[in-house]
Amino acid sequence: MTAKLMRWGNSVALRIPKSALNDAGMEEGMTVTIEAFEGKVTVERAKKKHYDLRELLHEIGPGKRHKESWTDDAKGHEEW
Repeated sequence: MTAKLMRWGNSVALRIPKSALNDAGMEEGMTVTIEAFEGKVTVERAKKKHYDLRELLHEIGPGKRHKESWTDDAKGHEEW
């Protein structure tokens, strides 16, 4: 299968035939990673990031932590 590189603004685009996307298990709008080396360009599905709440909270430094604050009196049937 061959394709042509075409100008798209200040970049170059490559049209990928639908059959090639299907064979690769990819679809339009999917996030991919692109690597280039030794005259080759590879396109792979991006790995989904798995976030762990404890790890994310651990990254918040002491200077970013704030005390509890009240912004207004209750307006309805809040239980606090």
